[in-house]
Amino acid sequence: HLYNTPITVAPDVTQNTALELLYLDYTSITVAPDVTQNTNLSLLYLNNTSITVAPDVTQNTSLRLLYLNNTSITVAPDVTQNTSLTHLQLYDTSIAVAPDITQNTDLRLLHLFNTSITVAPDITQNTLLNYLYLHSTSITVAPDVTQNTALVALYLDNCELPSTEVDQALIDADTAGITNCTIRLQGQTPPAPRTAASDAAVTNLLANSCTITTDP
Repeated sequence: HLYNTPITVAPDVTQNTALELLYLDYTSITVAPDVTQNTNLSLLYLNNTSITVAPDVTQNTSLRLLYLNNTSITVAPDVTQNTSLTHLQLYDTSIAVAPDITQNTDLRLLHLFNTSITVAPDITQNTLLNYLYLHSTSITVAPDVTQNTALVALYLDNCELPSTEVDQALIDADTAGITNCTIRLQGQTPPAPRTAASDAAVTNLLANSCTITTDP
């Protein structure tokens, strides 16, 4: 653990092949460590650092948690080999393209809010997903959540979704049979209130203990 220390250079961990946890968050490092030899690594925290390039995690097939939020990265890491991944946080970065998460079928949490993405990721394979935070992005089409029956938080607020997409997000959530979920769709640019097209879906979602917020 080197969390919240004044280090400016990440340690060389290439010889630490048994390493499972690496906490370098809240440090002043500018270059991510080389973790390609750490095939047992399960947790990698590099959030709140000054790194500009995401680490290569393609060899870290045991990785479960990857936190790169609040960094200066502009390209999302390739996580297609990280099939054990359950938590991925890339919020408050400048990534313009969402990562491909179709292979991450164990994923429970995905935070991509406050990024520059314009297209939502394909989450149809992530059937265990609980938390999807895509708010404060420039997406114009809502993600298809019809397969995401385990969602408890769906944040699509402060995006650029038109009313038709707001309606579709609600209809898809109802189709999935989502329950006890917080659904946020307010603050679209321009404002996009839901229409009568989603009335039946909203009635069902509210009956299933969901909370829904949309533009008035």
